[in-house]
Amino acid sequence: NDNNNNTTTDNNNNNMSEGINSAFATLSGGDIWSTEAFSLPSPLHDLLSSNTPLTLDELLAQDELLQELRGCEVQLVEYFGRGEVVAELVECVLDAVPYGGEGEG
Repeated sequence: NDNNNNTTTDNNNNNMSEGINSAFATLSGGDIWSTEAFSLPSPLHDLLSSNTPLTLDELLAQDELLQELRGCEVQLVEYFGRGEVVAELVECVLDAVPYGGEGEG
């Protein structure tokens, strides 16, 4: 019975060692940031990878939008480069600005 316990312990230790070795083997191919070890779920990336058409309101509601635009995310740059999207952005800005003497004191 002691042999069975020792065999089980040895197998568990071997499995753990193999897992650690595998993780280090993955890292040896590049830096740690190129792996997905620290990747977090992103609603923006989920939205971009879905097959549904993008809407300006959905994109503007995403917390990491500015960061991804600064990182030159291709889909976002292409989307925000379209004429109708630029026009919609201008409309959003103009709607938020008071006209005439409304804002003057």
